[in-house]
Amino acid sequence: MDANLESVNPAGFGRTRRTAAVAAVGLLALSCLTTACNPARVKRWPRLEVPAQGVVLEPRPPSSVVWLRIASAHVPPAWPNGNPWDEDGSGPDPYVVLTVNGEKLLQSSVANDTTDPKWKHGPRGNYEIPDGAKVRLEVFDDDRVGGQSIAAAEVSPPRADETKDGIETFDLGGGARVGLAVEPAHPLWGLGFDYKLILGTCRITSVFTHGPAGRIGMRAGDELVEVGGAKVEDMSAESLRAAFGPIPAQGLALLIKHQEGTTQKARLAEGPIYALVSEHGPVD
Repeated sequence: MDANLESVNPAGFGRTRRTAAVAAVGLLALSCLTTACNPARVKRWPRLEVPAQGVVLEPRPPSSVVWLRIASAHVPPAWPNGNPWDEDGSGPDPYVVLTVNGEKLLQSSVANDTTDPKWKHGPRGNYEIPDGAKVRLEVFDDDRVGGQSIAAAEVSPPRADETKDGIETFDLGGGARVGLAVEPAHPLWGLGFDYKLILGTCRITSVFTHGPAGRIGMRAGDELVEVGGAKVEDMSAESLRAAFGPIPAQGLALLIKHQEGTTQKARLAEGPIYALVSEHGPVD
């Protein structure tokens, strides 16, 4: 690959469970412009990893960002009119849907013939649910075509400090309940942005909202003009990679040019990243 054409993730993804398909997305090799077109390998430096044991997570995640998983439910032994769930006397096939402001956020798998389903696995991760958001939990019976609602209720946004043993239980009425596993957002560690280097220009391609780069105001589309006191236009791809690791304790000096044309001087150090599912997928 030409030294001036490179796609880099300064956070890296070597120790997370990001799929190979996602991790392979990158800038096309320069040869695409001439002959065969082969995807360029995405460089991963510095790394994005699970924080070391005992490391101080500062800042803590915002209260609106929580790790969620649908854990359990309970439904009454029969329909409200007393009819059995199924004509053959078998139980319901329940599943749970969580929506926020009318958009589906989580849906469990279907549990067969039970009034007390439990889900140890399934969709989970860091989600942002702002205060005042309209949160709705609903239990359906999959035995009916398209799923028939058993019970539903609007509930307060789940918060990690309101759980008992990591589970927050919501009463949907009519004897139906749903248990959500709610934990403080699970952290990763790194700088929290991706960049693309083309002909001496370093362009930011993506930024984790709740990571060091996002917290200093870096956004996708910004340009890094200087890194560590050196002009990017004078740096090789290798020297730029080297500048991103190891990061000095006081942070790395940056000159950032925002899309609107303004510039910002900032220092960027590695720190906790509370990556949302929409940004990274689940963080276990």
